[in-house]
Amino acid sequence: MSEDIKTPFGKARENARLFAETADMMASLSKLKGVMESIDDLTGIERETVSLVVDASIKTLSDYLEKRGHEWN
Repeated sequence: MSEDIKTPFGKARENARLFAETADMMASLSKLKGVMESIDDLTGIERETVSLVVDASIKTLSDYLEKRGHEWN
C-alpha cells in the first residue's frame, strides 16, 4: 500500500481492491491451465508459441506477487 488508510471505509476499499486483483490473478491462472491442457492438439510451432506466452504470463504474475510482498515457489 502506497498510502496510509486511516478510515474503516478506506481500509474496506483497499481490501476490496486487493481481493479483486487476487480474483483476477486466479482467473488468469485457471485460463493458463486450460491452455496448457489443450497444448497436445497443437503443432510444434504452435506449442512453442503457447509455451512462451504461458511462461511470460507466469513470470509476470510472479513478479506482481513479489511486489505485493508474497513469495512464488
